[in-house]
Amino acid sequence: MTSYGKKQLIEILEIADVNLLMSIKDLDPEDVEKQIQFDINSIKRIFGHCVNQMDKYLSKATKKRMIKSEESFGKYVELYLQISEEFLELIKKTPEEDYNKPIDKGEKLGTIIQRIALHYMGHLGQIYLIRRSIGREISGAYSFVLALSESSRKKLKKEWLTWWNENKKSYS
Repeated sequence: MTSYGKKQLIEILEIADVNLLMSIKDLDPEDVEKQIQFDINSIKRIFGHCVNQMDKYLSKATKKRMIKSEESFGKYVELYLQISEEFLELIKKTPEEDYNKPIDKGEKLGTIIQRIALHYMGHLGQIYLIRRSIGREISGAYSFVLALSESSRKKLKKEWLTWWNENKKSYS
């Protein structure tokens, strides 16, 4: 994978993070469980899979897994918020020279960050296709892969958190 500096890697992960969150915004609880075809995962399963990946990498540093079993969609989202915040804090405080040191089976932190971001973006495509197929496309100015600037990431994350705090009880 291409080698980026610490600042760029953090930005790439933050972009993937806010896009992952925005991909589930305004969905109804029953929408996250729908499968558009037998062999296509639901949004809940895709989101849970992404959360598990970051949890796995965070646990390399913390020595604890936060996800131990299948969870409700609401619990996955709550766990994701906690896991992603801890992971971002961890990589922000990690010195840049440590981004190129092997940490997991020889894989470097910079590569792991890229892997997580690319993994999320790939699954975002699946979520958007599922949304389209169930008639729940994202409307308005937000569309696939925005939040490239720091100010737009902060704005969208704030909007998303407002939506989530108003609606999270219905996902439990």
